Amino acid sequence: MSIFKRGIYFVFGFLIFQACAQIVPPSGGDPDEEPPKLDSLNSTENFQTGFTKQRVELIFNEWIELKDTRNQLVVSPFTEDYTVSLKKKTVIFEFGEEPLKENITYIINFGESVVDFTAGNSVPNLRMVFSTGDFIDSLNISGKVIDAYSGEPVEKALILVHEDLSDTTVFKNKPLYLARTDAEGLFSIENMKADTFQVFALVETRNNYLYEEIGEAFAFLDSFLILPDTMNTQLEFRISKSEKTQLRILDKELGEYGKIKLAFNTPPEDVSVSYSDGPQRFSSIVEKDSLLIWYHNPDTSAFQIFVERDSLFRDTLSIKGGLDPEESDLNLASKLGDKKEIDLISTDDLELSFTQSLHKFETDLITLRVDSLETKLDFEMSFGENSRSLKLNHPWAGGQSYRLQLAPGSLESIHQRTNDSLDYIIKVKSLEELSNLKVTVQVPDSLTQYLLQLEDSGGKVVKEELLMGGGEYVLDFRSLDPLDYNLRIIADTTPNGKWDAVDFTLSRHPEPVLVKKIGKLLPNFDREEEWIVNFEN
Repeated sequence: MSIFKRGIYFVFGFLIFQACAQIVPPSGGDPDEEPPKLDSLNSTENFQTGFTKQRVELIFNEWIELKDTRNQLVVSPFTEDYTVSLKKKTVIFEFGEEPLKENITYIINFGESVVDFTAGNSVPNLRMVFSTGDFIDSLNISGKVIDAYSGEPVEKALILVHEDLSDTTVFKNKPLYLARTDAEGLFSIENMKADTFQVFALVETRNNYLYEEIGEAFAFLDSFLILPDTMNTQLEFRISKSEKTQLRILDKELGEYGKIKLAFNTPPEDVSVSYSDGPQRFSSIVEKDSLLIWYHNPDTSAFQIFVERDSLFRDTLSIKGGLDPEESDLNLASKLGDKKEIDLISTDDLELSFTQSLHKFETDLITLRVDSLETKLDFEMSFGENSRSLKLNHPWAGGQSYRLQLAPGSLESIHQRTNDSLDYIIKVKSLEELSNLKVTVQVPDSLTQYLLQLEDSGGKVVKEELLMGGGEYVLDFRSLDPLDYNLRIIADTTPNGKWDAVDFTLSRHPEPVLVKKIGKLLPNFDREEEWIVNFEN
């Protein structure tokens, strides 16, 4: 056989061997649900005292992988100066150059980061505990983190335990002890020393274990946590994002004549908008996280727009001259598009939204009739919640259909554009299609103002009542769509008619909130609910 042929056979055989040697999950049989088992005899000894820096090796009975160590693996006292790696069936953990603290217990909590190679089963309760002193610390804390507004558990929140008791430590220093909450919002920190601490909860956005305040959810305890010699302390944190925001423009769309869109990092509430000489007509509205601006400048000259909020935010937009109105999509149309039927509840006003800011409307060119009849009905029309919506008021009859017609030219936009013909059928729901909810609510404190909200399953507030002081209130919510609902009550301690979140610099916790699940209301049915509100439970 030639050397060339022998070479080909050798390469071919080597490739087959490599393919056969690859580790692949076994096929067939029962699924593997057993997690890897730690070989404690051959692994680094756990619960050592007098510990000095050494290579920590955890040896398992099968091939393993490391998964999401950034979120799963936690070292207390806190340090980021370590490496973790794999070698076959062994996890290798090594501290870096940073010296270990003296006379304290260290915990390396692997969470669910160590999994088997084939099925991804994680090793439960995998912890290495050792002390640099003569004994293992034995104090523990545990608890729960919930969203202050919804009451739902918060996953992956950080619990930061500081031995520095200054007011600024959470802004400047890394914690001594650290934990993360699980899917139920639960956490625990074990093997802590006896001392006095500050404890905080944080959902961070910058991965630096510091509270940046803006954009981060946070909670704090009213007092220091003092751990005596034996104690297991249960804590609860109601976490929320601070309302302090540093307003920033993320994107600008101002290349077309007559309209501008500014996208912000947060809803630009309370901004003021002004402009230099130029536009004949000008309008602006806030929509979610954006500021929408319309202007009409017949001579297309250059001008400036000023957007500001207090003294913390100011931006100047330079609108260049010569923009061609004909190259901009300024058509005035309904935001309903091709939809021709509108469902309505008899107690509501009809609201229509349009693609552009409106300048005026002509009611003489708008007609409302009972469907199929020629008699015109009286109605009142006004601008809606912003300049591109209209509100139509009429004593609607339940179960009746109406026809609304807007003739061409009945609406004029800020750009002097008018509408094409619009024709809608309005179907008013009958009482048999709707639900009623009667709520008797008893609130405790006569000196506190309360805000009661009825919200649908999507979180939209459909009804809202202000309760002035303690006592019993009977509220009748009528003509509701048969949907799932919740009741929410806010102790409006500020009081300002809205929910206020955490403000650590003012030592203010988020205002207390309770939620009562109502469930699905049935059509043509009167539901009654009683609620004795107790914020202490």
